[in-house]
Amino acid sequence: MIQESTVRILIPAKETGKLVGKGGVVLNALRTETGASIELSEPIKNCNERLLGVSLDRDNPGTNTCKQALLAVLTKFLSPVEDQPESLVSVRLLLCTSQTKSLIGKGGEKIQKIRQSSGAKLRLLPKWEVPLCGSVKLDTICQISGASDKVKVAVENVCDVIESSSLDDEPLQKVAPFLLSAQPAGMPILSSRKVSFCVLVPAAQVGQLIGRSGEVIQAIREATGATLRVSAAEEGINYRCLEIVSTEGPSQTRSASLEALIRCLYCLNEEARPHAYSIRLIVPSRCATTIIGKGGTDIQALRNATKAIIRILDVGEGIPKLSSPQLLTGRVNLIHIEGPASGVHSALESVAAAVRLSAWAKDRQGSAQEMDENRRGPVETVVMGLTRAQAGAVIGVSGTNINHIREMSSAKVTLKAPSEENEAHELEIVGTARQCQAAKCMADAFIWRSGMEPEPERTTSHNAVPAA
Repeated sequence: MIQESTVRILIPAKETGKLVGKGGVVLNALRTETGASIELSEPIKNCNERLLGVSLDRDNPGTNTCKQALLAVLTKFLSPVEDQPESLVSVRLLLCTSQTKSLIGKGGEKIQKIRQSSGAKLRLLPKWEVPLCGSVKLDTICQISGASDKVKVAVENVCDVIESSSLDDEPLQKVAPFLLSAQPAGMPILSSRKVSFCVLVPAAQVGQLIGRSGEVIQAIREATGATLRVSAAEEGINYRCLEIVSTEGPSQTRSASLEALIRCLYCLNEEARPHAYSIRLIVPSRCATTIIGKGGTDIQALRNATKAIIRILDVGEGIPKLSSPQLLTGRVNLIHIEGPASGVHSALESVAAAVRLSAWAKDRQGSAQEMDENRRGPVETVVMGLTRAQAGAVIGVSGTNINHIREMSSAKVTLKAPSEENEAHELEIVGTARQCQAAKCMADAFIWRSGMEPEPERTTSHNAVPAA
């Protein structure tokens, strides 16, 4: 098995021209010179940085080290620190969970040693500052600043730590956008809608959400493109309401409102212990009913999958009488989520997905004519062969993904377990050509989001039977 050492660096979008060169000549020359795999991510809206990954085969002694390849990249650009002499530069590395732990060391010993030996400033930035080209859940920014020569020494030391870390570390996952599209391919076009979340924030935590002179909340607005508003303080009320709003099209694969919500989760829990994260979300009662599921099966499955404590409270049990937010009109419930950081993150994503999709609930029902048009044509059967990991990605937490596929495509979607004759899982999709296309596109996208490559369907059979 080939073992790769990978270091990722955030490149200011305005500097990528120097790195790529006309027709990619500079980047290709770097690949040839270093023997490394150097990949630059595509630009993302509202993101002023791009992610550059440098990978080398650790089993091949004839290649350069990863730090040598990275230093060759750094010579092409070095971002000056604002309001400082030109000799000062700043570099931002994006580290996965295992790399971050290795860099910190026991009691912060390793990172402190690098600070002292290099003379550069090393900071691990808060999770909410991870740009859209990274993963808030999996990544942490290591910002290195100081004189150019000191920064290079610090980068070398950080690379040494990463390269010497265990080969059993988890592989870096591909960065894929939140796949919460309510508009799969082949479905009738749905219009844009306002997507809103309402977070109940303890009054004592409002300061860390807003930041000095509003710098934190403004940074989240600029990074995600969502609108964030904090309600005014009310006498006798120990909570404030954070409204997160964005107008989104159903075909968008990246949700500005959800990106902002996740960053607010980490901002509000910045001082919390990793196993003691919490958040309170006010949602319409119809969304709470969807999350609970028949007989409470869905919410229990979500609890089991995420290891988070999830409680849904009725009006009066935990919802203060806030007068300002328009989101509190109508019947609402309070969803309280607490537990380990990763579990709360995953549970919040699933809850938020249900809230977001409710914005198109009426549109998805459509007129009788549109629904009849969607069901016309012969019935087809598409069978996709899936690995165990791919099957898990299609199912999603507590069946969220596969239920979403069924609801949005109107196809009959069944996941069959491996048999003695066939070792692979089989995803069987039955419906019209339009329905099958929509369901397959969504299944492929969920697989891609999990960091895997979707495979083409193994068999496709067409049954010329008119749909009922």
